[in-house]
Amino acid sequence: MVEPLARFAERRVSALLDNLLPVEPVIALHGPRSVGKSTVLSTLARARGVPVRLRHRVR
Repeated sequence: MVEPLARFAERRVSALLDNLLPVEPVIALHGPRSVGKSTVLSTLARARGVPVRLRHRVR
């Protein structure tokens, strides 16, 4: 079960990204682990039929 706050945050970020996509050629999300950055980007791309290549930093 997804907590209501998590769904709210995802919608809020998704709306912001929708507004940025027409004017920004590259979108990068930065944040702590396990907050859903990859999920948001994958969902956004899938909705537009765009392939996604996720790059994870190796430490």
